[in-house]
Amino acid sequence: MEKIGSKIIEFFASNDLIKNEDKEIYKYAFNIILSSLIHIATVMILGLCFNLLIESLTFYCAYIVIRKFAGGYHAKRQQDVILFLL
Repeated sequence: MEKIGSKIIEFFASNDLIKNEDKEIYKYAFNIILSSLIHIATVMILGLCFNLLIESLTFYCAYIVIRKFAGGYHAKRQQDVILFLL
């Protein structure tokens, strides 16, 4: 996922859409957005597969609210989350 983000940001920088000194900020933001979209898509696809789309939407909305106010595990890298869950 980071490789995809890096390539897209490099494309933006080479076309002067973003400044070279801001590339790291854009890479981080793009990775966060991409990760969030993958999570949302996964929940929606599973909801459709099990014919529980409304329940999936309800779960995800509640999860977003809880996540804003609750603490939790803070990984240094995205791969650490997978290792934590295993």
